[in-house]
Amino acid sequence: MNSVRKAMEGQEDALRAVLEAAYLAIAKYQETRGELEEKELRRAIAEASSYCARFKPLIPVYKRRYFDIIDSADQIGLLARDLIMTFDRAIYELHTRMERSQEERDSLGPWSKQVLEILDGRRSLPCDLVPALGQHEGEANFITSGHTVVGGRRVGPVRVIQRDNDWASVKPGEIVACSMTSPDVVMVVERIVGLIIEQGGLVCHAAILAREFNIPCVVGCGSFLSELQSGQMVTLDASTGILLSQSE
Repeated sequence: MNSVRKAMEGQEDALRAVLEAAYLAIAKYQETRGELEEKELRRAIAEASSYCARFKPLIPVYKRRYFDIIDSADQIGLLARDLIMTFDRAIYELHTRMERSQEERDSLGPWSKQVLEILDGRRSLPCDLVPALGQHEGEANFITSGHTVVGGRRVGPVRVIQRDNDWASVKPGEIVACSMTSPDVVMVVERIVGLIIEQGGLVCHAAILAREFNIPCVVGCGSFLSELQSGQMVTLDASTGILLSQSE
């Protein structure tokens, strides 16, 4: 692990810059779907992946394939959607590994905290985007609000996700509420009609997924899961960023 630390020493700012550039390029491409935007997307992801690949020794061997796929994206003709989801999965694996493995973080010392803070940026709202939290006047059924990623209005039962193995329980037509999505959501994405997320910002996993699959989505809502039960009927007004409970 010390070799990884030595390889990246003094390059934290560069790591932050390439990750931010990649996620901003993803957001811009998803908004326009233009050829120039796709070209910049591929360039930015390739550069970020090259930097992050220095951390591959921290990741189990079988999960390093995500970086390998990105490296060969042009040769295998990887579609933009698949490239986006593969890149985000690679960063997710790196982030999760550094969060959960106390022993590995300790082996890197204080330097690893800086890297973890950089990776945490994929969950954070930009500083100039503050969600409108709190009770809305005249809305007695108000539960929470946040920042709109994809607009739309959906009414249906909510599915509260507390842990990764809960994703398998999602039923068609449900609005998913969770702290933050994980890549496991891809297995059930066609069943989901809406997403409401406690954490996250415009370039988090949930936001990227929602834009790719055109799912109404609100992120950065703060803690609210304790107010919901799976099966409860709710209204997700993603255009205004509000989640309401249905009147009896």
